[in-house]
Amino acid sequence: MRIFIFFIMTISSSLSAQKEYRYYIEDARKINFLDEKLSMIATKKTLDLSKKNKLIKAMSLNRELFYLLTILSIYEANKALADKNGCVSAEAYSKVMIVDWRKELKKQVLSSIGHYNMMKKYFYGKDFELIEDFQQFSGQLLERYSSS
Repeated sequence: MRIFIFFIMTISSSLSAQKEYRYYIEDARKINFLDEKLSMIATKKTLDLSKKNKLIKAMSLNRELFYLLTILSIYEANKALADKNGCVSAEAYSKVMIVDWRKELKKQVLSSIGHYNMMKKYFYGKDFELIEDFQQFSGQLLERYSSS
């Protein structure tokens, strides 16, 4: 019975996350969109192996950011659902998990910013602009999620 209730709460939290905590999901989608552009650069035949490796590393960092934002949206929704239902222990647990996941997100964003900084030395033109866009977006993520 407990597993069934947990399952229902998880589904409810996921649905709520898509509606009320859309900003996490929108940021995750933007990361996914920018990641597709990176993969298009990585498939260029003229790119040397070291540049491809740097792009693959950046794509894996972005994938982790995508998952972290999705997880945070679910915990935020779970916290709101627990608060609405008066489940103090679930709300407290969600608050703790949100703090932990935001720390992880901050660490991941800082890692991404550092990696993009290093990548800027190796790319030029439109590729450089895309990497600069990534770095700016990572900075926005850092501002948005480390303050709250």
